[in-house]
Amino acid sequence: MSAPSAPPPPAPLPPVVVLAGGFGTRLRAAVPDLPKPLAPASGRPFLAWLVEALAAEGARRIVLSVGYRAEAIAEWAAAQGAAGGPPLEVVAEEEPLGTGGAALFAARRAGLGEFLVMNGDTWLGAFVRPFAGGAGPALGVLRIDEDTGRYGRVELAGGRVAAFAEKQPGAGPGWISTGVARLDRDELERRAAGRRRFSLEEEVHRPLAAEGRLAAVELPGPFVDIGIPEDWRRFGEWAAAGRLGAARA
Repeated sequence: MSAPSAPPPPAPLPPVVVLAGGFGTRLRAAVPDLPKPLAPASGRPFLAWLVEALAAEGARRIVLSVGYRAEAIAEWAAAQGAAGGPPLEVVAEEEPLGTGGAALFAARRAGLGEFLVMNGDTWLGAFVRPFAGGAGPALGVLRIDEDTGRYGRVELAGGRVAAFAEKQPGAGPGWISTGVARLDRDELERRAAGRRRFSLEEEVHRPLAAEGRLAAVELPGPFVDIGIPEDWRRFGEWAAAGRLGAARA
């Protein structure tokens, strides 16, 4: 009897652009001296947990799109590389460009074609591995049992994102956008239509959904957005207790 064949290697992942340039206004009272992605959690910056998770999922090229306090994040990234961490590329926008403008600016500067884009203040059970092997525009979605009103509800149909509902308290459980998406630079160039500043959510995801072109990729929890002090503290508690529930297959 012949020996069983080895399982095929996991499909490669596109480069990952992490949007880490926001002002972090809601978190400023709790973390006044640092950009939001460097907010400490169980003795480490949030971004350290995030980059470590991405590397564990197989991300080999990680681009940090930075703006507010860009120098602090660039210094941290350089120190990470010097200490043997995953190599990080840093692209600094000179003015706020919105999520779409920042993603396109990073794609241009880093010479990217197809890439994954995600927020630098959100934690999930898995970020990018579920996108491996796919192609075309796609959005990571998560089903939550709590009220979707804080995040805005996502309606699905036939494995695709059909529509986005506005944030409305009392919407009940359902699907939400995780902010993790697969796009390509050409698509963003078309959607930008010459604008420097634009929104991924409004000018890219919504039109793609209306055209029936935005695939839905289900991502696992836990899910937390550290943008408000309560959830930043909750993430720190999870990290300290080893409860991040990483699903890095």
